[in-house]
Amino acid sequence: MAGGGVALIGTTLVPLLSGLFG
Repeated sequence: MAGGGVALIGTTLVPLLSGLFG
């Protein structure tokens, strides 16, 4: 369950950071 949360956060954070710095 914790791993799924980490994956969800990572999947959401990566495109978000890409939008900010991209």
